[in-house]
Amino acid sequence: MNSNIEQFMKQNFDGFKKSVELGNIDKDVAYDAVIKSKNSKKIYEFAKDIKGVNIKKLENALIYTQDAYYIYCFAKDIKGANIKKLQNAICQTGDAEYIYKFARDIEGANIEKLKQALKNTKNNLKPQKKKKYLESLINILKQHDYGTISKYEQLFTDDTYSKGRSR
Repeated sequence: MNSNIEQFMKQNFDGFKKSVELGNIDKDVAYDAVIKSKNSKKIYEFAKDIKGVNIKKLENALIYTQDAYYIYCFAKDIKGANIKKLQNAICQTGDAEYIYKFARDIEGANIEKLKQALKNTKNNLKPQKKKKYLESLINILKQHDYGTISKYEQLFTDDTYSKGRSR
């Protein structure tokens, strides 16, 4: 029976979600199928579109995928998401673009922690783009009055960034 449900989910995810909403597929069976898929998009959409789902269970499955885009989307769009846990996960991905977007867009994000994670990213960002993200985070810190900003601005006196090379 579960293999039929998994097959249905793979072939017609919108129909699968509708069947869950109508009660034609048991939510526990549906959770198992969605989580087993390890498909970050399906996990996110299931959490977003199905009322009364177990957010924690889906959040853990999504974090396991290490998909920075959907971790960011989950934090942004899913009511009751654990921002601190998702923030740690986004930092673990090392994806500079989504670390920056998380800091910029997610209410309750720890900007300082995300700035440090962004500074330490190793992905192939052009140094100018990384510097732009860091400068934007400094502006976010200023806007939110996170205290003395000079320690953040000191980052840009660092030889590594002033010469335009990545670390």
